[in-house]
Amino acid sequence: ASRSIVSTLMSVIVLDGTTIIGTAAVNADGEWTMVTEYHFATLDPRIHFQIGDGSERIAALPVSDTVHPIDNSPKLGGPAAQLLSRFEMVVATAREAAKHPGQAHVFSEEHKTTSSVPKTMIAELSTKAPQSDAPAPSSVAGPVLIPIPMTFVYNEATLTSDGRRAANLLLEYLNLKKFTDVTLTGHADERGLPNYNMELSRQRLLVIEQLLRQGGYQGQLDLVPKGSTEPYTGIDRSRYPYEELMQLDRRVELRNVR
Repeated sequence: ASRSIVSTLMSVIVLDGTTIIGTAAVNADGEWTMVTEYHFATLDPRIHFQIGDGSERIAALPVSDTVHPIDNSPKLGGPAAQLLSRFEMVVATAREAAKHPGQAHVFSEEHKTTSSVPKTMIAELSTKAPQSDAPAPSSVAGPVLIPIPMTFVYNEATLTSDGRRAANLLLEYLNLKKFTDVTLTGHADERGLPNYNMELSRQRLLVIEQLLRQGGYQGQLDLVPKGSTEPYTGIDRSRYPYEELMQLDRRVELRNVR
């Protein structure tokens, strides 16, 4: 890639979205050239430039009209919204159980619409009412848990609005159920270098840990960063657009409780 810019500038930074692809020096004529082996995730990458004047100040060049900002707003009826709605019902069931201890509470299946809700959703089931498509519990002797994705903004350890709602629901759920040991896994989408993604997934775990601690959860938290090695598998990935899948991949999951 090359572009003529003001000759007084010292360097140019090329980005795909917010990911730095590389930098190039500007010659006396204000021209620059850069070759990169960066792996673009899509055929329509969001390429833009930042320029520096030799100091630490960076000024952004105008983004091309063909570049569209990433939209992190929830899509009504999308997979993330469905998962969150399902988990809200799980937490509501736990609230009722806390109000009436000793009574059996089973997650109500009347709310499920089989045409739009993936089979592997969050569900809390009585051991007396198992389902054939529900995964076997790993270390939980009662409820069966399928992980809820707490989603993050692209290239950041910042929760999306749905991600924060999911994290607050998780906090309430853990306190209601009085779990003493929780395993959380942190994840990044496929874009970016492996070491960077591993660190980013670790930072996302720390955000959830801080939220849970500030909310009063006192149990053991086991934090396991996974980087981009485990895309989200709680849905049929062939049914959804690429960006919706990437949003689900940028997450922290509840993986195990006891």
